[in-house]
Amino acid sequence: MATQDFWFKRPLARLGITATLALGSVAVAVLPSSPALAASCSGSSCRGRDPQSAGCSPGAVTVSDSYTVLNSHNGWTAFAMEMRGSSTCKARWVRLTNDSTTDMSYGPVSEIRIERQIISPYGWFTADIYRKQIPLNNGGSWWSAMVENTPGADDRDRICYKWAYTDPDSASICTSGWYY
Repeated sequence: MATQDFWFKRPLARLGITATLALGSVAVAVLPSSPALAASCSGSSCRGRDPQSAGCSPGAVTVSDSYTVLNSHNGWTAFAMEMRGSSTCKARWVRLTNDSTTDMSYGPVSEIRIERQIISPYGWFTADIYRKQIPLNNGGSWWSAMVENTPGADDRDRICYKWAYTDPDSASICTSGWYY
């Protein structure tokens, strides 16, 4: 037992252990925490970009009155679309959420889209349209690319859903109005 405890009694051994523990504590205290994903675009530089990978999704909100139930089942919302907006990125996009009770594995592939119009001396014209095809799937969330949104400027946005995007006769379901 005396030979096993011997290294604790040596001053240099104690100093080495103390220094190692102290440096270990300092190293742990100095390590930075992982940074949150910061937005990598703003306004026009967000056009056509994915809101998740651009860091615009955290803190985004549903634009007032844009939540649209597209189908319900036994009183539950089966799937719905909403316009999402990020004040940090000055951008908007459409998000479709489908719960697992709605079987979208039959029929044609669907599409969601966001449209942006700008006012000109000749009236409104479409500046951007971004579409996202929705795969045949049971449940999940999908979102489109972003359009620029300049609060207070002369632009407006709306979102739409189309059941059979390949069928020219298939009607789109769009929000009842435009969002400024």
